[in-house]
Amino acid sequence: MVRCLSASKSLRTLKLERFGITSTCLDFPHLKSLTLHDGTFCSYPPKDILVDYFSKCPSLETLKISEYSLVCRYRYGDLQRSQKLSALKSLSLHTVKFIDSYNNNLPINLFSSFVSLENLELTECSLMFGCDFIISNPRLVNLKLSLLTWVWGSEKNKHVIVSTPNLAYLKLEFERSVNLNLSIDNLTRLDTVIMRIMKSPIYIRSMNEENMDDYFGKLANLFQGFITAKSLYMSTNTIKFLNIFADKLHNQICPFNNLENLKLQVSSTDEVYDIYVSVSREVVRYLFSGSPKLKEKEMALVFA
Repeated sequence: MVRCLSASKSLRTLKLERFGITSTCLDFPHLKSLTLHDGTFCSYPPKDILVDYFSKCPSLETLKISEYSLVCRYRYGDLQRSQKLSALKSLSLHTVKFIDSYNNNLPINLFSSFVSLENLELTECSLMFGCDFIISNPRLVNLKLSLLTWVWGSEKNKHVIVSTPNLAYLKLEFERSVNLNLSIDNLTRLDTVIMRIMKSPIYIRSMNEENMDDYFGKLANLFQGFITAKSLYMSTNTIKFLNIFADKLHNQICPFNNLENLKLQVSSTDEVYDIYVSVSREVVRYLFSGSPKLKEKEMALVFA
């Protein structure tokens, strides 16, 4: 069926569900939007999914892949030399495994060839390599990173580095804690940040001091990257994390210089009593003291 569709060279939009895709299937020179859901990619030897499978779709602007059994293999230098998918503006990947096939331990800038990329969403993706993962697209405006995990070995010495000068919107979601060494740099135009920790941090109190220091270090480092943000939305569990580390916040400088709106989001999955989460004085000082435009009374409760 896909081969028959390939004969339609004028096709602009295509959605495929429960299809097995090979590297020779997709040949749509004028295709603008492609959605793939609930299927598999079949190729031997394995190819770099984002470059090779869509090389005959040069006009593609929107690509969404979800619930697919696929592996995105990577060899250092291949993507930098490639100009395929140069028209791509929006990319959404769900449950994708990124693998460094050659284990060269060099930083991976997986999306660097997508020179027009403006919107990037990575949800429940697995990072399966022993090096830093870089996102540095110069035109990227909106970025969502949700429930990313390192699969092989410890993530202690690995970093997810976000360095995109035009980024305006950043949404971060973690399951239990800030489990990634997420470094944010050069976000000079960052306007809106959504920060969500999905589950209650009660278990952290039983951890040893070293692990608690590691968790706090990741959280504090992450917040320091929000310095230009004007609007910050936080889940109740994020506030709970800050409350746990209230004694460590005493020596921390408020990371928000331009904050105008601070809102506490209560998700429909939260317990009812989470609506009444308290905020310690140290947390209030940490969040408010550096933002002259933001008053404590302006903290709002928003149902997400």
